Amino acid sequence: MNRLFPLLLLLAGVCQAQTTIHFYTVPFKNAYHVQARDLGNDEFMLLFDTYCYTPGSVVIEGCPRGYYLYRLDAGHDTLWTRHLQLDYPDFRALLPDETQGKIKVFGALSPESGTCNDETIWATNFSGISRPTVHNFDLAGEYLDSAKFTVDDCFLEYRFARKLPGNRTLFGAQYFERGSQGPLGYAEARYFVLNAQDETEQSFVYPDKYYFNTKWTEVDDTTTLIVHYNVKSQQHEFVKIDQQGNEIWAKPYQGPPVVVIRNIQILKNGDIATLGVYYDNQVRKNLLNRYDPDANLLWSKEFNNSNATTALGELDNGQLIYGESMWNGASSQDIMLRVLSPDGDSIHAKWYPLSPGIDQIGAILAKGNAFYFTGDAYGGLDSTYGPSRPFLAFEDAILTNTKEQISDAGSPFTIVPNPAANTIQIRNLSAAQIEFIELYDRTGRKIRNITADFDRINISDLEKGMYLLQVCDAEKKSDILKFFKL
Repeated sequence: MNRLFPLLLLLAGVCQAQTTIHFYTVPFKNAYHVQARDLGNDEFMLLFDTYCYTPGSVVIEGCPRGYYLYRLDAGHDTLWTRHLQLDYPDFRALLPDETQGKIKVFGALSPESGTCNDETIWATNFSGISRPTVHNFDLAGEYLDSAKFTVDDCFLEYRFARKLPGNRTLFGAQYFERGSQGPLGYAEARYFVLNAQDETEQSFVYPDKYYFNTKWTEVDDTTTLIVHYNVKSQQHEFVKIDQQGNEIWAKPYQGPPVVVIRNIQILKNGDIATLGVYYDNQVRKNLLNRYDPDANLLWSKEFNNSNATTALGELDNGQLIYGESMWNGASSQDIMLRVLSPDGDSIHAKWYPLSPGIDQIGAILAKGNAFYFTGDAYGGLDSTYGPSRPFLAFEDAILTNTKEQISDAGSPFTIVPNPAANTIQIRNLSAAQIEFIELYDRTGRKIRNITADFDRINISDLEKGMYLLQVCDAEKKSDILKFFKL
């Protein structure tokens, strides 16, 4: 497949462009994307962080840091925008809740004075004790109220928040102890279950669990999967918790060593996908892993020459959209999106040069077999780092001319369609006649012998996921072929 990649890039260049890109600017300031939320009716909500630097990182006088909240209509035009003006906020996540008529923004509020580890911390504009906070706005972006969460008088950092049934929220934070430059001495994960008034109904503490660049994903309406770093065992681990914050299971990370996990996502068949970063002789590499629902590793794919952020999405046909920021030539860092088969092989690729400077991707939001992606376009013609403009793009052209099927190179047999929901066909390019086919699940367990009707094999009774086929003719058995049941 690697030999095909330059050809696939060439094919991507001749696809008819159907990409729609909207840029969003904040007056007199640079801004970068924090989070985008699909409201489910083709409307979006965007949260931007603003900063006030000129080229060369000179601070602009009288231009305080702030956040902007945008609500977009179905045409991605701005319905309204609000400047969220609070004292020294640190906003991390956006959680629109139309059932409560609220927009919840999670992060931290202004620094406060207090004691931590018997040391007095005096708050200034840039330092002090900062506690996780939820800020509530109405559906028009007007400020309602805030609620803070603390443990004693020490540091507690926000890490994630998700909605639960009954107008409740599961809120995750971390407490840790370390000197100003010293190693991590102690860490613990904390979960809070909040009612509709943001009051704590329950809280749970898990020692030695450290949120290291926290990534999490919703398994279903009540179950959450999170990546921790276990301080005691010094390794990443997957942790699944229920809606009360109880730990269902914790399993060590499987796969090639990673420095940090950038993304975690539950796929449509229940499998788990992660994006990680590691360094090979100081060369950065990105790693895409796929696991079964119990966090057992299925495969790993390595991507070289990547730089900065990565993102992942899944289409309805089971294909994956993998996005990364890469150097496209000597001076421009652009976004590349790849179409991957469900087993991680590159099928198609396309460049998105959005600005003359550095472009970064933040997230991919799939919509059927099209998708949105968000991020930042840094750098004008006359600047080094700015201006920065967040963007929201819609893409349905990357799949044009994508006709390659999943099969083993060199095999005379091909499975079509692949992925498939109901039936598959074995195309035979050899002179030998197929005698029978053996069907295996992804663990290698034989589940069926097929002796007839090779051009219409019924797979509708199989569970979703990956399966293996071995085609047997009069001469020999074929290589193992893979297909995915949708």
